[in-house]
Amino acid sequence: MRYKAVSLAIAVLLTATPSYAQQKSYIVVETPQTAEPTTVITGQPFMQTYVVRFIDLTDYNEEIIVQEELLNNFKTLGDFEVLDFHIDKQTKEREFLEHIWNLRLTLSIVNPKKGAYFIPPITIPWKHKKAGQKEDDPSILTNYDFKTDEVHINYVTTIPEKEPNFEIRDGMNLGTFKDQVWFWRAAAWFLRIAPLVFLLIVFAALRRFSRKESKTEYTETDSKIEVGEAIKNHSTLRVWLGLHKSIRRFEHCQTNSSGQISDCLKAEAEIVSAIKDYLRIKALRLSVGNTPLSMAEHISENIDQYSTKKDALLQLARKAVVYQADIEKGKDGYFRSPLVEAKELRLILGQLRLYRRAIPLIRNSFLKAGNRFRRRQQ
Repeated sequence: MRYKAVSLAIAVLLTATPSYAQQKSYIVVETPQTAEPTTVITGQPFMQTYVVRFIDLTDYNEEIIVQEELLNNFKTLGDFEVLDFHIDKQTKEREFLEHIWNLRLTLSIVNPKKGAYFIPPITIPWKHKKAGQKEDDPSILTNYDFKTDEVHINYVTTIPEKEPNFEIRDGMNLGTFKDQVWFWRAAAWFLRIAPLVFLLIVFAALRRFSRKESKTEYTETDSKIEVGEAIKNHSTLRVWLGLHKSIRRFEHCQTNSSGQISDCLKAEAEIVSAIKDYLRIKALRLSVGNTPLSMAEHISENIDQYSTKKDALLQLARKAVVYQADIEKGKDGYFRSPLVEAKELRLILGQLRLYRRAIPLIRNSFLKAGNRFRRRQQ
């Protein structure tokens, strides 16, 4: 009985097969209708549908395999570009189970030439897997004997014809650009070198100014230094490194117990001593006997207002005043955070670095020159 059903299914499929292909087959390919629309313009998308029908042979341990992955490789079809491709799969129950695949292609054409075009046929690859065979069995041959029909399309181009070239002669003589090229090349090289030269001049001036200021500070000593007092002869680099070392030691202090607070006070004492040494090198007329408070007052009153180091040195002196007060009070009521204090000290020292003083030095030089000019005018 099952063989009668299969024979009937094959007979039904053969009714839709062309006369030259009237042989035993389980698959039929149809082109049921022309494209929609039948007349298109440049770049207009339109759809063309093909139908593939084949029998379900699962009950007989056989299978018709349409190789769908080979159908997804369409990029172009003749003069047409494939914009989209998808398969609408359906099944229909008759005397047998029939699979119906609607292959829907969205196409477009861009061509300067109008006229009648046709979509070329598409080959449908398929296999017939029999009982006991696997799908990837190399002994199963792929059939390429079924194709779609050609589909004719009327095409109307919207691409304008190429305009003729007009030969226009202008009587104006613009000359040559050779001189301008050399000028702009020279300007480009100047703009490359000038900023570097300017920075070198600024740093040289800043260095010269710093040396002059340091020399003045070393030569002008306080005439009221008591007998037996001597200023420690430390280099600027040594004092700078010692101050940073004291800040690092203070940063790692803890304040959870009485013993830890004592360590913080010792670290603050080292910082006060290092700040005093640094201020005696950088400020004028400071001696060993000066306290942090007297140093702060001396910096505020005697250092030139246009000096690029005045604000930073004054902040250091005031920090030394605060830490000296902590040392005199002792452990009672100590509330400072070593981490916060170390961060603030590093910010103050950062203001004394050469590259950060460059711009203030230039600005203050102009202000100082302007004040001198105004005083002369008065």
